[in-house]
Amino acid sequence: MHPQGSIKIRFGLISILYALCISVLGAATVAKRMDIEAFELMGEMMGDVIKFQKIKIDGCPNDKNAEGRWYLKLAGQGNAAAQNNLGVKYATGDGVPKNYPAALRWLNEAAGQNSAAAEFTLGLIYADADDSHTINDVNLSAKWFQRSADHGCAIAQYWVYLIMSGGRGLPKNEPEALNYLRKAADQMVPAAELLLGGLYKNGNGGVAVDKKEAAKWIQKAADHNLPFAYLELGEMYEKGEGVAQDNAESLKWLRKSVSQDSPYGQCGLAKAYAEGRLGLPKDDAASFKYYLLAANQALEIASYEVGEAYALGRGVEKNEQEAIRWLRKRSDADVSLVTLGNKFATGDGVVKNGDEAVRWYRAAAEVGNALSPLEKIAELYIAGDSVSRNYSEALKWYRLAAIRGSQIAQNTVGEMHARGEGTPKDEIEALAWFYVSAAGNTPYPQAPQNRDSMEQRLGREMTIIAQQRSKEIFKEIEANKSSATSPTPPETSPKLSGTGSIISLHGHILTAAHVVASASKISVVTSNGTHAANVLRIDESNDLAVLKIEGEDYTPLAITSSGPIRLGQMVATIGFPNIQIQGFSPKLTRGEINSLNGIGDDPRSWQISAPIQPGNSGGPLLDESGNLIGVVVSKLGLKVTQVTGDIPQNVNYAVKSAYAMPLLEPYLDNKTPQASSVGQRLNFEDMVAKAQQSVVLILVY
Repeated sequence: MHPQGSIKIRFGLISILYALCISVLGAATVAKRMDIEAFELMGEMMGDVIKFQKIKIDGCPNDKNAEGRWYLKLAGQGNAAAQNNLGVKYATGDGVPKNYPAALRWLNEAAGQNSAAAEFTLGLIYADADDSHTINDVNLSAKWFQRSADHGCAIAQYWVYLIMSGGRGLPKNEPEALNYLRKAADQMVPAAELLLGGLYKNGNGGVAVDKKEAAKWIQKAADHNLPFAYLELGEMYEKGEGVAQDNAESLKWLRKSVSQDSPYGQCGLAKAYAEGRLGLPKDDAASFKYYLLAANQALEIASYEVGEAYALGRGVEKNEQEAIRWLRKRSDADVSLVTLGNKFATGDGVVKNGDEAVRWYRAAAEVGNALSPLEKIAELYIAGDSVSRNYSEALKWYRLAAIRGSQIAQNTVGEMHARGEGTPKDEIEALAWFYVSAAGNTPYPQAPQNRDSMEQRLGREMTIIAQQRSKEIFKEIEANKSSATSPTPPETSPKLSGTGSIISLHGHILTAAHVVASASKISVVTSNGTHAANVLRIDESNDLAVLKIEGEDYTPLAITSSGPIRLGQMVATIGFPNIQIQGFSPKLTRGEINSLNGIGDDPRSWQISAPIQPGNSGGPLLDESGNLIGVVVSKLGLKVTQVTGDIPQNVNYAVKSAYAMPLLEPYLDNKTPQASSVGQRLNFEDMVAKAQQSVVLILVY
């Protein structure tokens, strides 16, 4: 489901833009701001330009249905603007069923009259990432973009620059591409202004380095409210590149980026407070505050800083569980945790503390099937520097790494058995481990030498025994691989449980914030197994949260606006109440909308009569068509009895979907299911069966 009037682009334009970001803005800048997430930067750079082009026509009715009939009449009379707008309506499903053949017909009619808007929209359709039609064509898309650009469409000129610079759909031609970019920048396309400024800043794309010209164009992009331009301009003022060095002006633009809720801006301000730059005092608490804001927007760089702050007690009270929770949000969580362990092991910016180092290495080893931290723990005990030397403890950790497949550790375990370090001397066991380390296509280099030497020492009879022992070790390693790749079963004693709704094919889950607020670890039980979950975003004011589990092709619930919901309308909820008593199967309850407002006439929630119990929190509130219209968050408890003298019955509350949509927007894409209209009511049992596939049990530890 596309946002109204917008579309996503296929055929590698994201990767093209990433490459351009590297060449135009510089690799250090891009990596610093992006965490190697090209798509996020694309959104910030592009602003609002990836849209179908509708043309304003005087006298157009406000009603969508009447608008369509009015366009149809004018289009039939040959009006190119009406033909374009009618094509856009069919392409987007705006007031009419989505119909690509009809869209193409009317857009081609308009394009035949040299309508730049229609030509641009045709370019978008042929580059569309929506798999619901089969007309994706790189070359045809590029052709339409170029025709639109040649007829003066500024956004098309910008896209032709991207396509021609990357050589996808049009021959790579740097001078001609630059000409299109200049035209787009002259027509005040903010992303074009920013990229042109970046070319001048770094001397790429066929232009010489000119810092003043760079500052001029980046200033224009900033004046046109492109958040990423704020950061670039602030950096130029800090360094005095193309402008007079001015910390106050640099800070002004950085704060403006933060005011637009840019996670990159939040990270930049956090770093400035951490280092006491730009005239700011060194303030760890303020630094933590802004890193946390960025981390709550799933920026991995910030997640590490938040985790480290909790680990070291820097700007926030020390909290090991919170540190691990934030560090595990990173895609390289094991590396992040090892980095923290290294700090304590070497005394890098902290007091050297081997016990602390071991603690963080162990946390790293629990992420996936990491080997490095196990070996690092063993090395600490061998060295006896920041912890007491303990060969027995070292052997234990080397053996864990060896069973997980580390050939270095396998050889080391053999050597320790051969020398009797941390264990009684056992040359047969040593030889068995040398066999294991020397096996495979890439044996550990020293292992074959150790194996051959030990075979000569032991002789034929002892060698056969060692070979038999090595087979047992190989079985143990294979068993470990199987257990490491199988789904993690739910632990037996979660501290609480709740319910959630899958809202994307990619494993995004909507639930209540209070369900996961105190979590150090979260498991989500779906129809195809149990998965570890990370918290991506939390909206405490509306008691909502978004989680993410690994994998693809989940079955998401359709989400619809809560605006049309009426008093007395039938609703239902599915959840997992009181799992210790009622079990792990989902439970359905029905009810009605009792009030259009919540406690104290709060307009953000409804009062519902559907019975709920502990464990229902975070579950979906469904309308009669099976659409998600709200999230169950609370019930009126027995404490009210002290005030009213009466026991409340079936007085429960759900946050309206309208307040969830802004939180979910970054995670919904063109494959998000369309909401069923009220007129498309399903048989109730069918609706329940369909929705049940998308409702999950959340276990909090």
